[in-house]
Order: sequence, then C-alpha cells, then structure tokens
Amino acid sequence: AAENGYHEAVKTLVVKGANPNTKNKHGQFALHLATLNKHSNTVQALIENGSDLDVTDPGGSTALHLAATEEGTKNIVDVLTTKGATLDQENREGYTALHLAVEKCHVEIVELLIERGASVNAVTHKGRTALGLAV
Repeated sequence: AAENGYHEAVKTLVVKGANPNTKNKHGQFALHLATLNKHSNTVQALIENGSDLDVTDPGGSTALHLAATEEGTKNIVDVLTTKGATLDQENREGYTALHLAVEKCHVEIVELLIERGASVNAVTHKGRTALGLAV
C-alpha cells in the first residue's frame, strides 16, 4: 500500500494492527518505499501512524537520505524534517542528506536542509564536506 501511494489503506492497515516499521525482503521499510515513489500523503500517513523516521535500509539510508537524492521531493523533505528526522544521520559511506542533495544538485532541498539546521561541516568517510562535493 505504501509503495503505491494508498495512504488511506496505510491508515486502515495500521489501525488494524499492521506494524509500519516492518521491512520487506529487500530491507526497505514502508516509509522508504513511499519516499522513493514520491507519495507525500503516504509519507505523512505513515509518520502520523508510528513510522520510525530514522530506520535505515541495507545501505544505511533513511527516508531523508532517499528524499534528498530524488527530484521533486522537497515536500517530503519538509515533512520529514518538520516531524523530527535526524538531519545529520550518516549512511554507510558517511553521507548525510545534505551531502546527497548537494551531490545531486537539488538546490531547493539543500537550502531547506540548511535552513532546518543540517551541518554544513559534516564530513563523509572519505573526508568530503558538502562544499567539497559542490565544487
């Protein structure tokens, strides 16, 4: 339901006892699937019904990391950061959402993450800052 954007079905399933923090066989959570498929209403429904904002996929990415890499997800980044997603959580390579947004040239997301308090000085495992990735 989350992957396909059926936010009303997501709400119903959770009310009936479905765990929003269960992962699929690929190690992805409903919040990751809704984010990757740009279903902002479903992301909102999952958060309102107990989804952990900072669960990670096998690559160590949170929904915020995934949203930062996708075009057209500023509204999802807004929801995730407003609801308390950890801004400077690192994935397995030490990248934060800001690093990923810079690397993908998603200027609006970069601006929003900085406005919300993302560290501009965070360093990846290879010693790169967001500024270093931008040049």
